[in-house]
Amino acid sequence: MVTAVGDTFDDMERIWNDLYEAALDVLRPRTVSRYIEAGSVAAAVESSSGRIYAGISVDTACSLGLCAERNAIFSMLTAGEESIRRVIAISAEGKAIPPCGSCRELMFQLMPEGYRSIQVMIDYQAGRIVTLGNLTPE
Repeated sequence: MVTAVGDTFDDMERIWNDLYEAALDVLRPRTVSRYIEAGSVAAAVESSSGRIYAGISVDTACSLGLCAERNAIFSMLTAGEESIRRVIAISAEGKAIPPCGSCRELMFQLMPEGYRSIQVMIDYQAGRIVTLGNLTPE
C-alpha cells in the first residue's frame, strides 16, 4: 500500500480501514418506493481535518439521483469543511469502485488547485490507491 509523506504504513492502513468501515456501515441496498432505490453504493470521504463523512447513492426514475461520493462530500460541506484528503466508494458487494465522471468533476471544482492530490481507493482488498490526478489527468 502506498503511504503519503509523513504517514506511517500503520496510519495509512488504519485510515483506509476506518473509511471502508464508515462506508460499509451505511451500505444498505433497498427500494424506497417504486421510483427510488437507495444505498446500493456507499462512500466515505476524509476531510483535511481528519473527519470522516459517509453517504449513499440514491437512484431515481427521473434521474435526479445522487452518487454516494457526492452525498458524502455534500455532508462534509454541510459541516463547514471544504477540502478532501481521501475517498472510497464501495459497491453492494463491498468492493471498492472508482468515482464516476460527475464525482471526479465535483472534486475538481471543489479543489481546483489541489484535486490532483486526493487519494482514491480503487481496490480495497489489494490496497490499490491512486490519486484523483492520475484518474483525471486532463
